[in-house]
Amino acid sequence: MRTVFASMGAALFATALSTGAAMAGMEEQAPQHEAPGLVVSFQGGLAGRNFFDVLDAISKSGAELPKEAVTIQANDSICRLLVQRGYPPDCLALARFVDTLNPETKLAGRSLQIGETLQLPQLQVSSYQAVNNYARSIPRQAEFAKKLTKAYKEHDAKLVENADSVSVEYKAYELYVPVKSDQDATALADRLYALGLDNVFIDPLTKDAPPAALNSFSADEARDLCDSNDIGSRVYNYAEMVDSDADAAEIVRQGLPAEPRKVSVTLIDTKLTPSPNLWPAFGDAAPPAQPWKCKWRKFVIGEHHATHLAGIIASSQKAFGFAGVAPNVKLNSFVWVTPDQAGDLQRFSADRAPRLARVIGGRKYDFPLPVYVAATNFDALVQGGPEIRLSKDKEALRTKGVLLGTIATNKPLLIVAAGHQSDSTMEGIELEPRSNASPQNLGDYQNVVVVTACRDCDRGEERLMRSANQSRKGEYMVHVAAPGGSSVPGWITDHEIGASGGTSQASAFVAGVAASMIGAFPEAYATPVAVKTRLQATSRPLSLKDGGKNPDAEKLTTGVVDPVLALLDPRRNWIKDSQGWREARIKSWPAEGLAFLGENGSREPSLSDRQLLRVVRTPNSDPTTWTIYADRFEMGRSSEGGSVERYDLATLQAGALTLCNGSTVDFREIDDLILKMGSEPDVCAPDPDPRSARMLP
Repeated sequence: MRTVFASMGAALFATALSTGAAMAGMEEQAPQHEAPGLVVSFQGGLAGRNFFDVLDAISKSGAELPKEAVTIQANDSICRLLVQRGYPPDCLALARFVDTLNPETKLAGRSLQIGETLQLPQLQVSSYQAVNNYARSIPRQAEFAKKLTKAYKEHDAKLVENADSVSVEYKAYELYVPVKSDQDATALADRLYALGLDNVFIDPLTKDAPPAALNSFSADEARDLCDSNDIGSRVYNYAEMVDSDADAAEIVRQGLPAEPRKVSVTLIDTKLTPSPNLWPAFGDAAPPAQPWKCKWRKFVIGEHHATHLAGIIASSQKAFGFAGVAPNVKLNSFVWVTPDQAGDLQRFSADRAPRLARVIGGRKYDFPLPVYVAATNFDALVQGGPEIRLSKDKEALRTKGVLLGTIATNKPLLIVAAGHQSDSTMEGIELEPRSNASPQNLGDYQNVVVVTACRDCDRGEERLMRSANQSRKGEYMVHVAAPGGSSVPGWITDHEIGASGGTSQASAFVAGVAASMIGAFPEAYATPVAVKTRLQATSRPLSLKDGGKNPDAEKLTTGVVDPVLALLDPRRNWIKDSQGWREARIKSWPAEGLAFLGENGSREPSLSDRQLLRVVRTPNSDPTTWTIYADRFEMGRSSEGGSVERYDLATLQAGALTLCNGSTVDFREIDDLILKMGSEPDVCAPDPDPRSARMLP
């Protein structure tokens, strides 16, 4: 049985008030580091020993470490002096490095003498609170969290247990080492990577970098609407860009809370402009003046990207021509890229990655769960383009950077644009864990949702954007599709409208859907893995083409995000049949499970209620063809939660559900069955406790 969740404390997520040059609406804690240089993060473990190994390797590389002369006072010891300068308390190994800086004084085995002079490393060391997050519903993770707390005792580790998650808070350390050139930074980083140290993350900071990338393209298709001001009179509802299951709209509306929670959504992107359509999610403390007149401007990616995406997520309801997917959010901005004087995209700062890692890494799972959106590329792991496949010895680089390591341990809910080729006629690259495209190569993580774009999202006509990156066969790296393959209009400045499309816009759409889910059912969606799994489980499978499988189906894990079905109450089972959509309280599941034949006619292993997520008639097919979504984690096929197996062209065999009212429902009479989260059986009582819902691993 999956873990039953209890009601969490109703604490609103408090957005930090302080802002920085790279940040709006979020707390900025990290010191700024200049390039060229190296940032090394030590997160728990044997931090003192690791500091020694790192400093020793730097010294042996020939790099000059700055030193300071210290006059010994009463009660001084090497460890005390190091701790005063920010180094970790487990400093016995590090003290040995001080010996190498003082070869003439022979420090080993003797006490320091008052008045003598000692050389110490003079480096920028800072400490901060790091948090590793784990889903309680994955027992091995919850148990590991307890062991980690004991192991990190010297670093003030604290175990924080909530109903659905377990967090380990501890003190981490960051070291900044200035170097003379970009080549020195890269070479030194390679030398430290080779040490193979656990819990040590490394980012070389270089002055020269390849051009930054954002995953959208320009288009002017909405200009006529703006020139005639028809956008203002018609209202462009972003949620309607998807052909959702309209039959479920009323039952969804009835199940939504009167006042959903306000969810924090952070765009890791260009600078976000407080355009009037974003009030009150972002910007002025008072609503902007009306009426307004639409003014068209050609979309410029470096100036307008974040503002356009923010509008798809949070445009205020019908106030300024556009209605966002999730208007009831709190938008935050982390500036990742910025245009230079020529308009080309550049990194906002050389140390943007460790700075973002500080923002993310110090937070346990907040309530409601915050959403991060990366419709951009992080720095390449090796020199070259995203089409490069890392060699086996380089594969570990995807967890060795400060930011990438933080994403792996802190596990924030990260919605990622799959990215696309610059030439729209080219086929997108196949993503896998060893891809040189980051964060797109993190799609196998339970907290990362990778989104592709559909050029046509209508039922029966689904067609993905040809140039968008896709899942490699046998991998589960791109999860859902959303609108973006065609031009999407929207606000791009504080007084202008433009249009653009791409996987960036698709990821913004999915982020809005995820925020709506979390805001409506915050207890159910308390962990990223729950959101990731449910987004996939409620997505519409791609329709058949000419009687066979849609050729685009192999490019992603499930299908097109459905913003209506995604808002079905996840604490209940839902059935659609000849009676329409209704809640189905299930008394018992057939002993043999859901039996079916696969697309080649062979018998597939039957699925238990614990393994099955959804069974739905495939759109545009005959009544005997089904699509099945199953939980790969529960099937023992994945070590990570959030991984979904899709069976196409399935034929259901005999089997029936027994409902609480005593009736039975044959699987083959059901048009759609979406099981609730968790596997606790329904309570066949007049008023079942909704908290008996299940929480996905």
